[in-house]
Amino acid sequence: AWQIGHSRRRLRQTNLMVGGVRIPRKDTQQHADLIAEATALVAPDACIQLNDIRHAYGAVCRTFVLMICMAVCPQFAAAFYSCYGSETLTLLTREIAIWMSAGFTQGDAFAKPGFALGAWFMSVLIINAGCECFQYWDDTVMHGIVAAVARAERAIVKAEPLTHCVLRPDKCHCHVADQITADLI
Repeated sequence: AWQIGHSRRRLRQTNLMVGGVRIPRKDTQQHADLIAEATALVAPDACIQLNDIRHAYGAVCRTFVLMICMAVCPQFAAAFYSCYGSETLTLLTREIAIWMSAGFTQGDAFAKPGFALGAWFMSVLIINAGCECFQYWDDTVMHGIVAAVARAERAIVKAEPLTHCVLRPDKCHCHVADQITADLI
């Protein structure tokens, strides 16, 4: 397998797997079988990229989520603003509390829909770039031809200043079928 290091293109910072050979971090046989199975499904000119967002719940921009609320779900916007329109006091333990001005805590009732709206925006960027996508909270899988996946990643990176959702290249994985496709990246 070939691992692409740092280069001009951010897509190359992900862990690249060719033919299911490279197994990232986890060393169980079940994980190895899953990676091999996923890579076997990749068409010769396509890739599957798995992305992870750094500190997803704590980082997402509340102002950005509020803008999305007002555009797609205005009846939710007033309730969201009353909870997150300014800094919020968050209890970490009985003795420790912090003031938060960005993001959400995972146990908060509004955290799920608030974060989901930010994730929905990312899925729109991915689909508009010509890829298919599946999301589970801060984990995203996108599939398409190499050029489309690269376009989708560039769109996500370009939106980072707006969303505050930053990809973690050390936890992103790109599956391709063969070395010829890997060379395209």
